[in-house]
Amino acid sequence: MSTNIPSVWSWFTFPFRFLAGARERLQVRGSEEISQWAKPFEQFNYSPQEFYKLVERNLETRKIPGAAAEWRAIHEGNILSPERLYLNIQRERLLFVLCAAPFGNAFFVSCRLLDYRSGANLFDYLVGVVLLLGVSFAVFTEYGLIPGLFALGLLVTLFWSLFRRAVTVGGEWLDEKIADVPIIGPIYESLFRPDTYYRRDTAEMFRQLTHNAVMQAVDEMTTEKGIRGLTEEERKPVVRNLYKR
Repeated sequence: MSTNIPSVWSWFTFPFRFLAGARERLQVRGSEEISQWAKPFEQFNYSPQEFYKLVERNLETRKIPGAAAEWRAIHEGNILSPERLYLNIQRERLLFVLCAAPFGNAFFVSCRLLDYRSGANLFDYLVGVVLLLGVSFAVFTEYGLIPGLFALGLLVTLFWSLFRRAVTVGGEWLDEKIADVPIIGPIYESLFRPDTYYRRDTAEMFRQLTHNAVMQAVDEMTTEKGIRGLTEEERKPVVRNLYKR
């Protein structure tokens, strides 16, 4: 007997994805761009795939804990538009997006760091309480007070156990899935992944080390082609507030 886990997960998270529409309209969640860098190389051509391989090799030597790289084809505009190949480097809820591509008679490299961390606000907690009480009330009206209270306790215990399992070693898949669920995700991150000095330090190290890996790849590319390397000023990214939540 086989179980369609993605389908079950989709049905389970449907109410939260539906309610997330209101949260999105209130503009209280989404990614925030916290650093950006771009550089065109005029009268120059290079293979994006070869450049990404250089970056991946440089990342491997740095051994960044919890970082994973993935090549992704992303549409330039709508779903009918051409696709560009990107290299995504993710650690927890931070996503480093790298693009290398031709543009006219030039070749450009751009990268940005996106923050998908989303702490809970009053709206999330209110909706969470309403959903828990709503399920418990439905059981109460059908079966009585004791089953209703039992259902409430069971739901709280279930979510608490899932949250605790997600933050343990080996729970990375569950951590990612829970964090992506609207309403539940922000509550989970606020309770079990709070913004600490250590998380701030490691987030800054991730930003710097991935940027350094890209700069090293740029140096290797320019040296190979015999063109001028970047100055110290040209290497600096535009960094915004990494700790604004």
